[in-house]
Amino acid sequence: MMEQIDNPIEAAEYFAKIENSNFLAHSIRKIEYEFIREMGVPYRIFTHVSPKINNAITLFLKTHCIIYLPQSQDERLIRLALGHELGHLIFRFNELKESKEFDNNEASDYEEVFAWVFAYNLIRLKSDLHEQNQQMGKFIYEKGQLKTELLNIIREKKPKILNEVSKILDFDE
Repeated sequence: MMEQIDNPIEAAEYFAKIENSNFLAHSIRKIEYEFIREMGVPYRIFTHVSPKINNAITLFLKTHCIIYLPQSQDERLIRLALGHELGHLIFRFNELKESKEFDNNEASDYEEVFAWVFAYNLIRLKSDLHEQNQQMGKFIYEKGQLKTELLNIIREKKPKILNEVSKILDFDE
């Protein structure tokens, strides 16, 4: 990616692409934030989709966890599996917060129930949110609307760069 840093169009295209392994990214960032807020130390959540495994599994470590997800054509199943693994992480929050050693053994039935109930509710709430956003058109721009909004902001905030931005983006001004 470093070679693209000097080209804002290529950089935007690179970062705008959604990787299939970025399921539930906003929820993951929020969980990480809560760990930082509560524990006072950064805790990272990494996900890895692999064709070599059949069932999702999480490796818990002191500063991070790695959630391994099975490769599937059905993204809904992957999201549900990830939600389930995040449920295990939430369930084990106090253990991770207070312990120097972690139990990566098989989860109890109680923990499994917690993880599946968490997954169901997380996916249901995210689904409702996506439906609302789509219905409201919150992040969908009509033809020319984004261009107009951008140019209006530049005209107001930094008019001397208006022509250069218009030229780079092939706007007829």
